[in-house]
Amino acid sequence: MQVIVWPSVRDAPPKELLRSRQLAVLGHWQRMGEACSLIAKRLKDLTPLLGELETE
Repeated sequence: MQVIVWPSVRDAPPKELLRSRQLAVLGHWQRMGEACSLIAKRLKDLTPLLGELETE
């Protein structure tokens, strides 16, 4: 999947994009012909939740 992150989203706060191991991307879908992209409106670091994931 292609995620488009504009500079205004990327720069504030930069930690979410650069350091997270698990990242939530909130935004909207854009479709142009066959191509679909997720346009990021907000990024959220979900790294603290990694320890809560169940494994078998």
